[in-house]
Amino acid sequence: MRKYSDCDSALADALEKHESRVLSCFMSLGEERAMRLRVPSSSLKSLEKALAENAGLDATRAHDIAFHLTDWIGDAAFLVALHLYPERFDKATIAKGISILLAHAPNHLAAAAKLFGIPVQDIFDVDALEEDPVD
Repeated sequence: MRKYSDCDSALADALEKHESRVLSCFMSLGEERAMRLRVPSSSLKSLEKALAENAGLDATRAHDIAFHLTDWIGDAAFLVALHLYPERFDKATIAKGISILLAHAPNHLAAAAKLFGIPVQDIFDVDALEEDPVD
């Protein structure tokens, strides 16, 4: 488990609890649930409902955010599988998977954040919002 020493204790506890919950989900993963990684329609509907009911968003905005949070689930699954089973991936597969993830996921996350009202910023000061690639 990661140690959250840079956070206040309440936030650190919440992050550790979240990490434990995610880990327990993967430990009990079966074939039926694993197939949801290919077609995340049930999670999309759950996200839409939660956003509309608990975040005060209209149905269209809730749907759009849910879409942006689920469309790249296969990319996220690759990254998680790589962390869980690194021995199953050769270097070329890792490079290709990372390339696909980085071309797809950031734009979805930026769109979801913007639609949710969270500004996308270059907090790491690497010109992440610039169009020119890093040399």
